[in-house]
Amino acid sequence: MTVRTLATLDMALGECPRWHEPEQAWYWVDITGQTLYRYQASGQLDARRFPFQPACFAFATDNSMILSSSAGLYRLTDFDAETEFLIDPEAGQTGQRFNDGTVLPNGDLVIGSIGDGEQPTGVRYRFHWRPEGMSSQVIETGYTIINAQCCSPDGSWCYVTDTPTQRIHRQAILDSGELGPKEVFYTCAEDEFPDGAATDIEGNLWVAMYGSAQIVVISPMGQKLQSIPLPAQQPTMVAFGGEDLKTLVITTARQGMPDDAPAENGSVLTLQTNVRGSVVIRCVVDSGTA
Repeated sequence: MTVRTLATLDMALGECPRWHEPEQAWYWVDITGQTLYRYQASGQLDARRFPFQPACFAFATDNSMILSSSAGLYRLTDFDAETEFLIDPEAGQTGQRFNDGTVLPNGDLVIGSIGDGEQPTGVRYRFHWRPEGMSSQVIETGYTIINAQCCSPDGSWCYVTDTPTQRIHRQAILDSGELGPKEVFYTCAEDEFPDGAATDIEGNLWVAMYGSAQIVVISPMGQKLQSIPLPAQQPTMVAFGGEDLKTLVITTARQGMPDDAPAENGSVLTLQTNVRGSVVIRCVVDSGTA
């Protein structure tokens, strides 16, 4: 597989690539750069800066965006729209922000928060849309850096990791929509620190391994299938998209790297795969039902 550069940038902490099919466009954020990006099929790159640190986001059933951040959750009806505040379950907690998340098969959001990355202050929340406002529920506490949250293509499993532990867990998604107990799915090698992840239609888990310049592909049985080397040392997250869902986009981080580090660090990379990604679930936004 040939890795190419989609957009040459200088992002301290690029994260959360997402394919938006209606626009045929890629979206991602630079968290510490406080910027949301959109890359259109024409090659046009748009950037929007916020007064907060944007983090993971999801497109909703009405094509709006639910954006998490250092100041709670917001809704944007389109790229240029005014931000509509929804909820902040960690209001008043200084030094905390949201980090990585996914959408469950029933349309609920699962998002994790992070503190300084050194202390276990991170919390996994479940968010459910209600016409009168977004509700939140604590799933788990005690995380340091929550990452790799995504679902299997058949909707039976939800993955999650606490990056410093170097173990990826999975939880059964029950018929009730609740998450079952965690079980260890994959134990990383010494140089593998799991960051953001995505699944393909065969159920394989594609994981950005922060700090080791690679993506690791893991089978549904928890076996390492391959390692894909990257020209960027700190890949942060991957996502499938494009017309055939076979394009993998990789965000990267330049934070902590020397000034003369190669330009791929802090840029957005891409490669063509031979497998389709699983369809990303949309967050349910329905103003007519509770």
